[in-house]
Amino acid sequence: MDFKMFSKSTKISSVPDFYKGTDILITGATGFLGYVLIEKLLRSCSDLNKIYAIVRPKRGISIQERKKAFMKSELFEELISENPTVFDKLEFIEGDISLLELGLSLIDRKKLENVSIVFHSAASVRFDEPLKDAILGHVRGTRDILELSTTFKKLKAFVYVSTAFCNMDNGNLEEMKEYQIKEKVYPEVDDWKNVIKLAENLDGDVLDCVTSHFTKFSVNTYLYTKAVAENVCKSYEQKVPLVIFRPTIVIAKAIPPFEGWINNLNGPYGVSIGGLLGVLRICYGKEDSALDVIPVDVTVNGMILSACKRHIVDESTAVYNANFLKTSIGQIDRSGKAVEFEFPLSKTIWTKNVTCTTCKYNFIIQSILFHFIPAALIDGLLKFMDKKPQLLKVHRKVQAAQKALALFMKTSFEIFNYNFTHLDCYLNEEDRKTFDIKITEVAKYHDRFNKNTIKCIRKYILKDPDETIPAARKRLGRLKLADNVVRAIFWSTIAYYLYSFVLSVLIAKRFIICFSLLRIGTLKFITMSSSKLTHIPSVADFYKGCEILITGATGFIGLVLVEKLLRSCPELTKIYAIVRPKKGKSVQERKSVFTECEIYFDLIKNNPNALDKLELIEGDMSLPGLGISKSDRKRLENVSIVFHSAASIRFDDPLKDAVLGHVRATRDLLELAMTFKKMKAFVHVSTAYCNMDNGSLYEIKERRIEERFYPNVDDWRNIIKLAENVDRETLDILSKYLTKFSLNTYLYTKALAENVCHDYEKKLPIVIYRPSIVIQKATEPCMGWISTLNGPSSLSIAGFLGLLRCVYGTWENKLDGVFVDAAVNGMIISACKRHLIDDETPVYNSTVMSSSGADVIILQQDLERDLAMSMAIWTCNISYTKCEYNFKFQSVLSHLLPAIIIDTVLKLRGQEPRLQKIQRKIHRAQIALKYFSSNSFQIRNFKYLQLEKILNASDKITFDPINKEVVRRNVEFVKKSGLYTRRHFLKDPDETIPAARKRLNRIKFADKMIRLIVLGSFVYKIYDYFLF
Repeated sequence: MDFKMFSKSTKISSVPDFYKGTDILITGATGFLGYVLIEKLLRSCSDLNKIYAIVRPKRGISIQERKKAFMKSELFEELISENPTVFDKLEFIEGDISLLELGLSLIDRKKLENVSIVFHSAASVRFDEPLKDAILGHVRGTRDILELSTTFKKLKAFVYVSTAFCNMDNGNLEEMKEYQIKEKVYPEVDDWKNVIKLAENLDGDVLDCVTSHFTKFSVNTYLYTKAVAENVCKSYEQKVPLVIFRPTIVIAKAIPPFEGWINNLNGPYGVSIGGLLGVLRICYGKEDSALDVIPVDVTVNGMILSACKRHIVDESTAVYNANFLKTSIGQIDRSGKAVEFEFPLSKTIWTKNVTCTTCKYNFIIQSILFHFIPAALIDGLLKFMDKKPQLLKVHRKVQAAQKALALFMKTSFEIFNYNFTHLDCYLNEEDRKTFDIKITEVAKYHDRFNKNTIKCIRKYILKDPDETIPAARKRLGRLKLADNVVRAIFWSTIAYYLYSFVLSVLIAKRFIICFSLLRIGTLKFITMSSSKLTHIPSVADFYKGCEILITGATGFIGLVLVEKLLRSCPELTKIYAIVRPKKGKSVQERKSVFTECEIYFDLIKNNPNALDKLELIEGDMSLPGLGISKSDRKRLENVSIVFHSAASIRFDDPLKDAVLGHVRATRDLLELAMTFKKMKAFVHVSTAYCNMDNGSLYEIKERRIEERFYPNVDDWRNIIKLAENVDRETLDILSKYLTKFSLNTYLYTKALAENVCHDYEKKLPIVIYRPSIVIQKATEPCMGWISTLNGPSSLSIAGFLGLLRCVYGTWENKLDGVFVDAAVNGMIISACKRHLIDDETPVYNSTVMSSSGADVIILQQDLERDLAMSMAIWTCNISYTKCEYNFKFQSVLSHLLPAIIIDTVLKLRGQEPRLQKIQRKIHRAQIALKYFSSNSFQIRNFKYLQLEKILNASDKITFDPINKEVVRRNVEFVKKSGLYTRRHFLKDPDETIPAARKRLNRIKFADKMIRLIVLGSFVYKIYDYFLF
């Protein structure tokens, strides 16, 4: 319906008149807000026609029985005494917010057709609600009730009750930094349609595995789903007259009748009552930290007014942050102390003494000492007396409540509430009193309000009538006496033990020297008998007679690793390589990958039988158990070194493939390695960048990557379970949530694979080896060799060809790299060191050089003539930009348009167009490297650099992990790399260089002429403009 058809006013004549004759729909009617809302509507808007409440049967009780129980609340006593038939206007309708389409029957939907006002306040305030339940109840439930509302013929307002805290980490940087919460609709948290789809298609256990990714910035599932539900409302604002109403922490009633009435122990009063019962001794939070609270009746008045104002005054969706006053845990606790003797509780187990702390470890220690140990003792005593133990259960609830409130009890928020505080500006004087949202008496006499609340809690929640007060006072007096006695005994015991300790130290002083000498001698003996080597005698000797297993042997690193081992460790027994059949070629046929590879020519020439020691085993890293047969597993029993370098470096791999290939495969290989009888080292090849957003706040801010294990990204067992059991489409939706902080599936699953290794470090001698960006070979044979043109190499060649004109990033930003042969040497040494020297799992960040965009530009300009390409289409001239729009504009102008023109010419000449295809590949490479080309990292590599120092003089040359000389002679290396790429990838022999140089000169001349013409035209236009 078009709700904008109603004429708007700037004044509300009468609120009761607005509600006169209306049908109202309420969700969450049996909740705290719902009770007070219904009471207020029936009392102050008595001429309304009907209130419909969607209520579900609960614990075997029908909705009609639930209505009878609802009406028996002490809150309605005065209302019923004034008008016994008042509840005839209230009708409970069977439904369930968490069910599809609210679980409403067609008959009930028909009943609701004339509803004018909707108050959607249903919510589960369990902050630790399972994600599936929270999404179905809060997000899908909101969508379904909005859909239902679009069928109402007389709809005037839809009030969605959210919470002020659901967007505390969803604003701009300034708002988040200052903890500001404004009265506006915030940006979309996640695509709510996808979120609902996930909850509908995945079982609860699977969703629980990934909850942390959804709630990382929303603290818990309640706040997350409330924020997403606001996004649902936003998408319906053209169809439904919306109000988003965000109360802060809702506390007891402030206005008679029943001042202080509350029907739950959620929030700060739960802490206060816990203290009065003697159950709560330690509280996590700041005593003086401001808590934003609002009495429930003020909240309800605001809701009623906001619906009225939305129809009569507002033209668009209105947002209200319903905040009334600030209190603190300290203030509530002091109010509790003030009434401790006035309203003592019969069930008190000890005296009130609550302390606050923001130290996590102090909180944990005191919780164990003063909560769980006493609870366990008392429950044990109750069991012994054949009574029901209950204190441990109570403490688990207290702990859960403290965890839920932790952020709010130690953080102060700045909540903007201008819209809310000005709701009464549109009211007449009588309505301002009836629907008061500025109860000054409560703000003035806050302690009296707290006192009334505690009195109501005692009577109505704890079922402790006033007649028990005298007996409770006597009991409290006895407990205080017992508390003083226990404290006296405790401090006397401490004093006694301190005295005894000091005395024993003085007596034992004469024996200290003898004991120290004895201890030093013992330590020397232990050190001499258990010390490991500090240097490696010979790397080749270490590998002598070894059987080695390699994964990823046909990849870039794998090819160099196999060649290096066969060349420099000739006395090893066997190298097994797990290889899968590919493109119709069997595993044995794929051995040609090695024989036809240029880096093996020199090896085969010197030793024609060298590759006899290489045996390919059929397997597939993405299959369960690596797809290895039982007979092949038997052959691998004597393997002593494992190099696990298999990986798909496609950054946009589907999550399912990446998890199975990287995470499950790592687990399966580790399990296989545990069956090897002679295991010396398991080298897991990761990447230096997989933990760039997983360290401490300081490390993330400084973009520092340390040589250490990082915390678990996720539980890898759950992620494997997800990949094995969930379909690809659903996993692709999940992918963006899981990889939110890891950029892509490659880095995310590499980080998870490290977590797998961490869990196996007690069972296997593991090495975590993290190369940065792996580039060409730096040494002979085949200096400059590379197996594929990925990453920076492809962009560099595209620059020489004139295909690349614009790069996303900054020219001063540095990319860290390591030569492939240096990386391989480091892997070989690290395995050796792990067995001979290391006692714990070492982590190496393998990086030896860094180059900036400026370095690349200078090198390309210096070598453009030496590496002149026959296929160059223009001069080499790359510009850098970090502006997204400028990058897109230049990409279209300098990349896409020339590619279209040249491809069109090629088509007209009957040739195959290919430049657009190349530009798409270049663009994908740029997107993959975008984050790295625009950010510099501090990669700490101290441990890696130390690898060279444990080698003898000969091995320092043979297994050089740094290649210092090549780093110094960078120009020569780039030239040789460029020439190799020219010959083998572009099929452009060295004989064509002279002709290519002449062609380059002509292109440069054309480039200068075009620039001159463009500049001259520009100058002429400016001259012409100012002259005339």
